[in-house]
Amino acid sequence: MEVAPDDLRGRLGAGLAETLSLALVVPDRERSRTVATCLGEAFERLSVRALLREEEAFLPSPATLFERLKKRRGDAAAQKRHLLVLGLDAYLALLDEPLQRECLGLVAAWLRDAMGPDATCFLFRHRWPGLLDAATNPRARQGILAVPPPPDGAEDFARTTFLLLPEDPAILRLPRCRPLPQWLDAMAEGEALPPDGAPIRLTFPLGGRRLPVFSMHRVTQCPTAAAALAALQNWAAPEFSEEAARQTFEEGLAGLGGAAFAKALGERFLPDGVDARVLERFEALRTEADQERFLWVLRHLAKPGTYLADVLAEGACGLAGRHAFPKRYIQVPQALLDAPISACHAKAGERRLAIQTLGVNKPFVQNALTRFLRERLRDLPAEKAALWLGFESEAEDVEWLRRAIAGDCRAYANSGLLRDYRAPFPPNIPQAIRAYLDDYRGAKCADSVPEAFIAQACGNPALDALEDAESRSARLLDWRDDPTCMLGVIDALGAEYIPFLIQRIQEAGFSVQAEVVRGLLPTDTARNDVSAEWGAARYRKLNDLDKLLHEIPERQEGEQKPDAETVATTFVSILRTVERTALALLRQAFRGGHKRVVITSDHGTTRFATLAWQSHPESVRTIGADALAAAGLAPCGWRMAECRETGGRDAAWVKSPDGRFVSIRGYDRFSCQGGLGFEAHGGATLEERAVPLLVVVQGDAVAGPADNPQPDRRQITEDEDFDI
Repeated sequence: MEVAPDDLRGRLGAGLAETLSLALVVPDRERSRTVATCLGEAFERLSVRALLREEEAFLPSPATLFERLKKRRGDAAAQKRHLLVLGLDAYLALLDEPLQRECLGLVAAWLRDAMGPDATCFLFRHRWPGLLDAATNPRARQGILAVPPPPDGAEDFARTTFLLLPEDPAILRLPRCRPLPQWLDAMAEGEALPPDGAPIRLTFPLGGRRLPVFSMHRVTQCPTAAAALAALQNWAAPEFSEEAARQTFEEGLAGLGGAAFAKALGERFLPDGVDARVLERFEALRTEADQERFLWVLRHLAKPGTYLADVLAEGACGLAGRHAFPKRYIQVPQALLDAPISACHAKAGERRLAIQTLGVNKPFVQNALTRFLRERLRDLPAEKAALWLGFESEAEDVEWLRRAIAGDCRAYANSGLLRDYRAPFPPNIPQAIRAYLDDYRGAKCADSVPEAFIAQACGNPALDALEDAESRSARLLDWRDDPTCMLGVIDALGAEYIPFLIQRIQEAGFSVQAEVVRGLLPTDTARNDVSAEWGAARYRKLNDLDKLLHEIPERQEGEQKPDAETVATTFVSILRTVERTALALLRQAFRGGHKRVVITSDHGTTRFATLAWQSHPESVRTIGADALAAAGLAPCGWRMAECRETGGRDAAWVKSPDGRFVSIRGYDRFSCQGGLGFEAHGGATLEERAVPLLVVVQGDAVAGPADNPQPDRRQITEDEDFDI
């Protein structure tokens, strides 16, 4: 039963403890000392440690211990003193459950039988559940008094985490590890108990065996499982967290020494050895303790000179390094970034294979790669940067294009996305158009409008060749009445994307043939709509690309045009949108039972009109409403105007086939004011007028013959000079 401290003090003052044996359960350390003091000089303090004999090989059994206790009680009674037995908790903790029950039964028998001069007080700091069970006699039960802890709680013996290990000089050097006799004395004196962790069942760790008794001279106390494991493995300090050490003991691995321990953990986490699945295996682990132990295994099994060994040597590998390990693996140790390229090829390949095995498209991988690229690779030469990239990520493509814009003409060759964009046009496209679009794509990757290109933008054979090409509407008649054919119109898809789409469509497993056809002037969607001719069942219009091109990229405060990284980011997003849109259209069409898909567009766009506006605002001529009216034109859109009776005769204008509209030639003239998106359309440049026509079928089937290439015609000289 529970007794308040004041009531206990009253009982002691009345001499009750001098006539009846008591078992006082006082969990609080300070109160246990107070109780021991209250018992007065009539009690002789007796530590269980004093009942052990140095010459003994093993801890005595409960029966032997109590026989010695009876002798000490007799000696004390002869001197008219009583016994206060301290530290029995520590002795009980060393025993397995049957011996614990036996010991508590002896305590209960003592409470029942020992009275008067033989009265003894046992002071416990742990509420042993078997004590009440053993004290079936009413007198014995009345002698068990519990002093409750204070309201804020108190440390309890059962909350102590400790293990018993074979005594060894290396173990004794570990902080807070003590030989068994010292530990028993400390518990008898009510020493503060280590607060680490929750209770664990004590086992002799070697082989996981439970022993009924322990060797007095071959046992050392460790306060935590981590310290115990460190002692067993002869580590100078714990290398595992408490939870990781507990799991290691539970798996029966802690007692293995040296290389055997590392081998056993290696078989647990890396049954096939250290291979390219290192990141994948790490990510599959569900607990922090397993991740921590996995890193420990890697550190011991990684072959010297490998990329993995370099990563593990760079930073912490235990619990502290658990969260950082995947990022550190992806982001390359600084020593390797500073090393010669020749010394890093094999290590870069090892890293790349592990990242690809895990999955490049996982968000955390992408984030780590992007941060690595932006924070650590910016100042590296292209050749060295390329060694650690090559994952075809969007961030990598942006970096290569940023370098190209900055003047490194070789940089974009490291990006598969940009290489495909700059791939050759098929030979069936007229040579003049190929040459023009090649120059246009090169200048677009450099984000500049070269003077030489401006000079021939609207006065070259390419425009004549385009005029000789079939119009898009006429060319579509060959497939319009085929019920197995679907038409997909990707808004704003210019002919410049033909090589890129050919590469990506073929990589996806389709066959494709492509040609350039002519869109109508003005180059806007309303005047190039063919939906009515095909019907809803076989017609798809996709607007993602057009929306992206019309967006206005962000600019730094005070800057007229976006910086190189913003331009590169937008351009790469455009290319990925082109690929994603086209492939999604194809897969949907073929799943729907169509045998052939024709991909085309309503118009192209030009980056150079926007660049002219942003780079040379002082030279761009904006045609206001008055000037348009004087020319017989009415405002209509950015790069076009509506004709009145006699308007649009200036060489800066090109009339539409029906004579209702005119479109502006060149890049430096606009029909009204306002903000431009990333690219513009409505004008008469070739990149706005020329659109692709791709015929796609599944597998290796022939997509269908393209028209024979038209011969180049004479070059037309543009009368107007460009002034930007």
